[in-house]
Order: sequence, then structure tokens, then C-alpha cells
Amino acid sequence: MRLVIPMAVLAAAVTGSGSVASAFVPSPAMTSRSAVPSAAARAYHASLLEAAANNNNDDSNNLMQLFQEQARTAASVATAASILFGTMIAGSDVSFAATTAAPPAAGATTAVKSAAPKAKSAATAAASTVKDPLANEKTAVTNAKAAAAKSTEALTAAKKVATDAKSTYTKTQSALSNAEKAKENAKKTLITANDKLTAKKSAGGLTEAALKEVSLLADKVGASKDALKKAETELTTAKATESSAAKALSTAETTLKTAEKNDVNAKASLKTAEDKLAATSKKLKDEAEKKAKADKIAKEKAAAAKAKADKKEKKVAQEKAKKAAQEKKKADEKAKKDAKEKAKKDAAAAKAKAEKEAKAKKAAKEAADRKANAIKEQEKKVKELEAQEASYKKKMTESSNAEKNAKAAIDAQKKALEKLKST
Repeated sequence: MRLVIPMAVLAAAVTGSGSVASAFVPSPAMTSRSAVPSAAARAYHASLLEAAANNNNDDSNNLMQLFQEQARTAASVATAASILFGTMIAGSDVSFAATTAAPPAAGATTAVKSAAPKAKSAATAAASTVKDPLANEKTAVTNAKAAAAKSTEALTAAKKVATDAKSTYTKTQSALSNAEKAKENAKKTLITANDKLTAKKSAGGLTEAALKEVSLLADKVGASKDALKKAETELTTAKATESSAAKALSTAETTLKTAEKNDVNAKASLKTAEDKLAATSKKLKDEAEKKAKADKIAKEKAAAAKAKADKKEKKVAQEKAKKAAQEKKKADEKAKKDAKEKAKKDAAAAKAKAEKEAKAKKAAKEAADRKANAIKEQEKKVKELEAQEASYKKKMTESSNAEKNAKAAIDAQKKALEKLKST
């Protein structure tokens, strides 16, 4: 689908500046009618404004109203085209016809260019947090509903524009027909007046009264010529108005056809999205029911297997308990027997130990007695030697060698005594 939209129309619709009617230039594909010369259009506008200001001619007033309706229709066509452009930009092939009018505002172009990346970024962000398995299908339905609403809105606007354009075109056709009749009437009037003047002049022998009548007929011929010239100008203007209205009607009808196709496509897309959502929802529901059924069967099988395993485990446990009881009984009997034998051995060992300890105690007592006797004997010898030493000291006449020997003997006996005490 291809729609050619003049850039000047979009600029006028977006910025609100300039004349939308003068900016809208249909492409050759829309109409084959020739454009109205700018000089004729200016003359037409001037004549309409003058006629409306003076209020001297009803036909001029009607043409002025038709011109105003045509201008409003052209503005409506531009508005419908901009609405349609907004609904088509996502999926249609749109081209812009260059005109001599001012280009659209830079902000509008930037907004159009940046719309797709922003929508993609939002979609990506949304997709990263999706938990609902039907989120994509629901989003598609929501977007399709929005697109369908926009297309319906554009179609409604296009229908209104087409209706207004048709009404305006019908009025301009009627005005053109009236202008053509007025020209023919003015031409007939001029011919009649000119014929009368010629006939009067050719009569000859004119009296003063006849000359006066000739002068009056000449004035009527001049007035008829002026009326014919004016009728021809008005006819040219009516033709230009009818041609412009025809172009506006052609554009409105083309826009309407495009809007109808877009509306059909949008509704088809909505139905496709809704069908996909319903199919996906049914598929998920069927899968959930299938899974629930499989889970139920698996649960029942697991319960049956568990009951069987529990029964087997209980039987094994009973057998193990019985065997354990038998083994425990044998172990208890063996433990009693072992305990009895151990008690017997412990008693014998205790008796042997007691006898050994008694013997050791007796030997220790005898050793202690022997040691005490030896200590006493040694102490006695030390005392005797000390007495001898005292005796030797008293005897100053004894030789020093004998004294040393006595000291050495005493020291030896003391060491022997200490040794006995320490053992």
C-alpha cells in the first residue's frame, strides 16, 4: 500500500502555520486535472472579496461561501492525511511529495524518527520482566486494539472529509453551471443590443430623436460588453474553483480508500492477535490439564508404590526384629556365661593378688626391719667412732696420721649410714 502525502500539507497540519489549502498539492496519481494559474486564482480571490464587501451580487456571495467551504475541506483533508499518516507509519509504505512550501518542523521529524527506537526499547524492557506466559499475546492484542481504534478514528475522519469534499464539489459544479448560463445570457444580450444598434444605424435619415435612441443603444451595447466580460471572469473563477474542489475530492476519496484498507487490515490484525491469544491460552490450558492428569496418575502410582514398599519394609522390619530378639537372647545367655566365668577368674586373680600383696607386704616389713636394725647398728658404730674421736682429740699426743685415719674411717662410716637411710 502506497500513499503519497505532500510535505507541505504535513508541515501545515503539524505546525499550524501557512495556508493548508494552498499547501496541499495532489500527486499526478490522484488527479489528471491541470493546476489553476496563480494569477487567475489571485484575481478570483480579489473578485470574491470585493463582491462580498460590496454585497452587490448574490452569485458572488454564494461563490465566496463556496470558496470558504473549499478551504475548510482542504484543511480537513490535510488533517485526515496527518491522522492517517500516524496510523500507517508503523506498517505501510508512505512517501512524501516535495512542494515549494516550507518543510515540516524539525521537531516533528525527530519525533517520528525516535518513535520506533523508543517503542523497541520499551518492548525490550517489558519483555525482560515478563512472568505471564500470555504477556506477549496480551500485549499484541492491546497494541492491535489501539491500532484498530486509531484506524477507525482515521476512517471516520476520512469519511467526513470525503462527504464535505463531495458536498463542496457539488456546489462548485452548480456554481459553474450558473456561471456558464450567465455568460450565455450576457452574450445573447450583447448580440441583441448590437443587432438593434446596427439596425437603427442602417435605417438612415436619422432624426434627433433617432440619434438619441442610437446613443442609448450604444450605451446598452457597452454595458452588455462589460456584463459579458464580467460573466467570463466569473466563469473562469468558477472553473478554477470547480477544478480545485475536484482535486480536493480526489484526494479525499484516495485518503478514504486508504483509510478503509487500513481499517480492514487493522481489524484483521486484531482478530489474528485475539485468535492467537485464544489459541495460546487454550494450548496452555490443555497443557496444564494434561500435566495435572499426569501428576495425578504419577501421584497415585507413587502412593501405590509407597504402600507396597511400606508393607515390604514392615515385613522386613518384623523379620529383622525377630532375628534381633533371637540374637539378643543368645547374646544375653553368652554374656551371663561369660560373666560367670569372668567372676570366677576375677575371684582367683583377686585371691592370687591378695596372697602376692601379703607376701610383698611381709617381705617389705622384713626388709624394713632389717634396714632399721642396720641403721641402729650403724648409728651405734658412728657413736662409738665419735667417742673414739673425742678420745683421740683428748689425746693430743697421738700422731696426726692416726687422727686423719680416724676421720677418714668416720667419713666412710657416715657415707655408709647415709646410703642405708636413702635405700
